[in-house]
Amino acid sequence: MGNTGGNYFVGPTIFVLVFNWLICFITLGIFNEAIIASLMCLAIDMDLNNGSPQHGNKRFHDRFEEIMDAKFVDQFNDQLN
Repeated sequence: MGNTGGNYFVGPTIFVLVFNWLICFITLGIFNEAIIASLMCLAIDMDLNNGSPQHGNKRFHDRFEEIMDAKFVDQFNDQLN
């Protein structure tokens, strides 16, 4: 008769592992590119406006100000001048 050795789960398990790895790799790669693009836009905006972001979503700037305190922004502006 057929394969009775109990190794019938190895093939599908390897397929599922490779498929899941591929999906995670693609998803995290897209996420990584989105983060890099957002930070690049922020960096260019800050570079063009003397260290303070002026363009873009208001919620993004509000959150950015919560993360970066005024001391950091002042130090950054001092380095530019």
